[in-house]
Amino acid sequence: MRTYTTRYVMAAALCSAAGSTLAIADEMSSYAVDITAKASSDIRTRGISDSLNRPGARVTIQVAHETGLVALAEFSTVSKKQFLDGDGLGVLLAGGYRFGDPDAWHYGVGLAAEMFPGAQFKAPNRFDFETFTPGDEHTTNYNSQFAVLEIGYGALEGRIARVLSKNYRGANSGGVCGAQLQFREDPGMLRQG
Repeated sequence: MRTYTTRYVMAAALCSAAGSTLAIADEMSSYAVDITAKASSDIRTRGISDSLNRPGARVTIQVAHETGLVALAEFSTVSKKQFLDGDGLGVLLAGGYRFGDPDAWHYGVGLAAEMFPGAQFKAPNRFDFETFTPGDEHTTNYNSQFAVLEIGYGALEGRIARVLSKNYRGANSGGVCGAQLQFREDPGMLRQG
């Protein structure tokens, strides 16, 4: 009984010390937290429907510090038919640095990771044209990592993203080409083409 009481007292002391430390930090620097929640008839990312043209929801949390450091966490519902074996959740985590004049030219650099917990599929990465059978099956997930460059003037902003991961949302040779083989009526047509 004493051990638990001591632990609770220590935890309470640490929490109160942390709270006062945060209060001091608030006086020394400023930051902005922007939380956005929205329901939509279709959840899209870069023009692609993540909800398979169905309604969905998205929550975005963005934290910007006066030093230019920026962090972003975004949670959205996604289609389990589109992101196979997944939990129906898309998570985007990003961090970076912004600089310049917000009312004129401004720039930013950062890294981002897009994840779809549990979502994965198996697809062939090779096709044997002698026997017309797919082979070398690999498991691929839909997760992607990016390097991001941001350029803006006033309210107008543009971003350039470079994919750092081996695939983009599961789009690799097995995920695209291998999946298309199932739609061929006659595998013999491959030999003639």
